[in-house]
Amino acid sequence: MDRESNPVCQFHPGGPVFHEGYKFWGCCKKRVINFDDFLNQKGCAEGEHCWTLREKPAPENVKEDLLTEVKEVHEIRPPLNYTERPDVNSQLVS
Repeated sequence: MDRESNPVCQFHPGGPVFHEGYKFWGCCKKRVINFDDFLNQKGCAEGEHCWTLREKPAPENVKEDLLTEVKEVHEIRPPLNYTERPDVNSQLVS
């Protein structure tokens, strides 16, 4: 195949979704169970093929505080409430 000419490609702009045994693309939502059927689905969009890796843009819906460096870590543990164990020779409650 000639890499200089950019053929039209069929692709799925939405990401893959795997939910409760079903497999489908987030853009066209044709659900299948068989993984081979999922991989063989024709793309629902067309575009120009690109032979080089494109930079992915940063996600827009990520909270800003998740992108910043963590400065402190606070460890929270439940209180330790130990109760005295009865003596091995004590009578069992019936």
